[in-house]
Amino acid sequence: MGYSKEIYDKAFKLIADSKKEAERKFSASLEELRGIDNEFYKIELKLAALGSEIIGVAMSGDSQKLDEIQAECDKLNAQKAEKLRLAGLKKPGFYCEKCKDSGYFEGSLCSCVKDVAKRFAYEELSKSLPLNECSFDNFDLNYYPDSDDKNGNPRKRATAILNLCKQFVENFPCGRSLLFIGGAGLGKTHLSLSIVREISAKGYGVVYGSAQNLFGAAEKEHFSFS
Repeated sequence: MGYSKEIYDKAFKLIADSKKEAERKFSASLEELRGIDNEFYKIELKLAALGSEIIGVAMSGDSQKLDEIQAECDKLNAQKAEKLRLAGLKKPGFYCEKCKDSGYFEGSLCSCVKDVAKRFAYEELSKSLPLNECSFDNFDLNYYPDSDDKNGNPRKRATAILNLCKQFVENFPCGRSLLFIGGAGLGKTHLSLSIVREISAKGYGVVYGSAQNLFGAAEKEHFSFS
């Protein structure tokens, strides 16, 4: 199951808003440049006038006049581009060159949308879960004694469980489940949250809760149809 519709809607909105904001800032900068550079302002006025004139000339069929206007437009556009360069202004391009801001590439969601959705999903999960504190990398195996007891070697057992969790994430979805059983303080929550973190990063929606609450919700759902 992927992220929720709300997450993807937020991702699309952020991309659209980012583009609008870039265009707004560029327009404001252009207006400021017109106010301080009279020559730039006159270039824009000339281009606007030639743009109106070129329509009538094109309809008249006067190809020579059309070429003259086009040459003048090219000259003015070059001057305008140089003014913009000197002012450090560049017209905003696409937020994503790959999909041209459509959000889709070759019939599928573009990676730009997936990346933003991934960030939003992580932020939502982090509001209620300490994801930043739990990862496979900071799962400290030194916490477990490296000596044999009646149940074997705790550190070797913890290492095997850690590797199993990593393998589970790597192969997800694989149609299998993991069940953690044991006393408090053995690392069940840490490993569970590490799995949540990695699964979410792969683009899957995550529902996290205590076994008691999840089973209670499932039981309530089941008997509500009885």
